[in-house]
Amino acid sequence: MARSRKAMLTALSLTLIALAAVLVIGLINDGRAAPAEATTAASSTVDPTSAATTTIPSNAATTTSSGPVTTQPSVSGTTTVPTKTTLLGTIEVSDGDILERDIIPQLSAVFSLSEDAVKTALAAPVASDLIRSQLTDFRRLEGVLPPGLYDISQGTTLPDWLQRMVKSAEHRYETLLARIDQPNGLKPEERLILASMIEAECLADRHHAEAAAVFLNRIEKNGKLQSCVTAEYALGYQRPFLTSEDLKVNSPYNTYVVGGLPAGPICSVDDESLLAAIGRSTDRALYFFFYDYILDKMFFFSDYDAFKREAAVSRERFIDRSPIGLRDKINKQVLYGVPGG
Repeated sequence: MARSRKAMLTALSLTLIALAAVLVIGLINDGRAAPAEATTAASSTVDPTSAATTTIPSNAATTTSSGPVTTQPSVSGTTTVPTKTTLLGTIEVSDGDILERDIIPQLSAVFSLSEDAVKTALAAPVASDLIRSQLTDFRRLEGVLPPGLYDISQGTTLPDWLQRMVKSAEHRYETLLARIDQPNGLKPEERLILASMIEAECLADRHHAEAAAVFLNRIEKNGKLQSCVTAEYALGYQRPFLTSEDLKVNSPYNTYVVGGLPAGPICSVDDESLLAAIGRSTDRALYFFFYDYILDKMFFFSDYDAFKREAAVSRERFIDRSPIGLRDKINKQVLYGVPGG
């Protein structure tokens, strides 16, 4: 009997030991699984530029930002965490913008430089087929900066940014050039100048090809281009209708007094204007045009008498209907240009 009781106690002890072993193994397994499940759910990293903790799903797509990214290890792979970038500001370049009027004040504010210091940076020599080597002042980058919104990150210098913008302009030019089957015979720098004239003339953001045809036809005939927008650039202001004295301003930009193209571009250009300036004339009969401010439309002519007659009608229409005077100094892009055009 004592032997049987002893055997039963031994068996019970072995059973308790086995149960304890099972419990221990279970606890160990639970302890291993919990961290793995937490890591699979999310990977937490600390943004070095902020005290906050950023939680990023481990199976999420890679995220990007305007600043540098840091790579953080995780169980399931690698996640990228965008770091915050401090912006100095944003530069907006619109088609038709002029350096001195529209862009230099922005550069001065964003880079905390005087406007004279900005002009010095713009005048720095930069080698490019789009820039005339004869130009030596800040206007050598007129028309070069492609339209767009540009965020300027802290640490960026104006010279570095301008270098990147020139490269961007060259890339855009080459991309558009590849779309033209039969380019005209102008040089790249001349096409950019012509594009700026087309841009300034086409306030309604239409008829780029026709405006280009008029200028290309006149260039072929070695005639003066007589473009009012070039005289306005030389004057430093715009009017709905220039005076006869305005047209006599002595400047290499005024195509009423110099033959051929002006000394350089007169404004920033959109793709449509640049494409029109790269291609050949689409209508070899066109030689004259004017823009009707009231009708918001351009009219093109091959006959000079018809052009003069209709231009006089348009002038009278402006006098009758416009609240703006014939000789008022205005910003044509603001009053008559197409936003974003």
